[in-house]
Amino acid sequence: MTVEKAGEEPLELVRDAKSKWALKGHENRQNDGQIQLFLTALTGLRAAAWAGEIKPEYGLDQPSLEIKISYQSGEGKREANIKFGKANSGNQHYGMCGEEEGVFLVDDEQFNTLKSSLKR
Repeated sequence: MTVEKAGEEPLELVRDAKSKWALKGHENRQNDGQIQLFLTALTGLRAAAWAGEIKPEYGLDQPSLEIKISYQSGEGKREANIKFGKANSGNQHYGMCGEEEGVFLVDDEQFNTLKSSLKR
């Protein structure tokens, strides 16, 4: 899984031989607690509302956070790409998943957990 934040170098989150999640190349600086919070937020991600079609003002062409997930399923290797753009006046963040059409909104709390640093 790759986590890209605006203005920062991408981080690769991988499972090691013991199925523990690790920041590739940053294992000695990773924040295990924050990684677990990130994974919990990602697997529990729920849209607060539906925003509809993509609009330029949502900022999805220059995402503030992008999460690229590669995984194995019964059908073979699959990928999912989740992008987050700007926040609206209610502190909800516009997001989209490459597998779906349209834009959803997530609450600030979910977004901030996903955007938090995975390193110490």
